[in-house]
Amino acid sequence: MEKREKTGGRKKNSPNKTTTEIKNLFIQVLGANMDTIQKDLDEMPGKDRLAALLKISSMVIPKPIEPVNIDEASKSNFEMIQRLFSNKND
Repeated sequence: MEKREKTGGRKKNSPNKTTTEIKNLFIQVLGANMDTIQKDLDEMPGKDRLAALLKISSMVIPKPIEPVNIDEASKSNFEMIQRLFSNKND
């Protein structure tokens, strides 16, 4: 299937306004309930407290982008393509 030209919607790499609004609302709710949340966290066992903090943080902090690893097959394919193009220019 061939790619069609994008004619509407968000521009590439532009933020999703709804996601941003929901994230901001969630941050406000967390801030307004910080004392209660802290009290609940203090009463949890360490393992459960860590799990809860990780779940909460995943809703507010963006996940890191994992680096792309190039395996040996990809390296050899890349090198072969480089040789092909360098031979064309000769």
